Amino acid sequence: MSSIHSVLPVQVLIDSASGGTPARMVFSPVLPKTAVLLFEDAPPELHDFGKAELKGDKENGYVVELDPSTLVTKADGKPLKFRDAAGFVAYRPGKDELAIVFRSPDEETHDSTVWRINPGNGSPLPSVYFDNPTAVAYSSDGEFLAVGGSNGTVTVFYVEQSGEVCELRTVNVVGGVKSLVFDDLNRQLYVANENNMLVSFFFDVEDDAPVQRGVQMEDGATIHNMCLSALTYSEGANLLATAGVGNEIWVSNPVTSTGRMIRVRKASRIHSLQFDDLSDSLTVFTDDGVELVEFALDAEHLPVFQQRTVKFSPLMKMVGCHHYSDFLFIASILVV
Repeated sequence: MSSIHSVLPVQVLIDSASGGTPARMVFSPVLPKTAVLLFEDAPPELHDFGKAELKGDKENGYVVELDPSTLVTKADGKPLKFRDAAGFVAYRPGKDELAIVFRSPDEETHDSTVWRINPGNGSPLPSVYFDNPTAVAYSSDGEFLAVGGSNGTVTVFYVEQSGEVCELRTVNVVGGVKSLVFDDLNRQLYVANENNMLVSFFFDVEDDAPVQRGVQMEDGATIHNMCLSALTYSEGANLLATAGVGNEIWVSNPVTSTGRMIRVRKASRIHSLQFDDLSDSLTVFTDDGVELVEFALDAEHLPVFQQRTVKFSPLMKMVGCHHYSDFLFIASILVV
């Protein structure tokens, strides 16, 4: 088992060709092959790590530079270009598939389609039609795709071998959907909505109703409203982590709904969370940098957080991170 103290940072420096305002970068799963750079006011860029050179060494650190030369190209050799700014993207684990939700020109609504492409060459895959989608997520085995909308509708689709999708079930969670995550082990989908509530339902059961989830703390209090926007689940540890505005992260056992809370230093907003089962750690991307928090499980299957953590502070604008094995990829905008 690896330790967070052996993690090697890889600076991913981005020299964008867009000229837009970078918002965040989303990496493909496991060892990243591609990454999507989202902009607030410009179409996204899809970069290919196979076209980039890894520079540096263990002692001095590693650097990867992404620029117009690393953009994914189509079959004709031309760079892949998108038509509008994207609000949400999700990679399908184990497959060459990327789901994208574009924003409408008025920026108040989103497209009526979840577009799917092969991130290696940009070739299109069957689209999914959905009214005003606001969040997308794939299950860890890649068999299911969940889409949530601004009106609280959530649909789970089964992705067939042909690439076509068929609707498995649809529920309404009351309140626009902000984030989704699958719990494959317990066959549930967790939904964070605009009312700062966490809701769950069994995605392969036809008639059960969605349940509002809370986290019961050690002092007996149950937390229901948590300013949520970031969700992640660990199959290895069977833990659910939730966060958003502020510096508090709630980590709970989904079976018992009991949990513990940890605060991450100076952060005022948490953008994303990622469990790493190899090191029993949680990677936290905040507006104050990236922090790796190590934990152990106690007899009640709850996390006991270690006092020592690893902190990476930004030297320039950070837009994303991805933890893989002994490497932590940190994406930053290159300013020249």
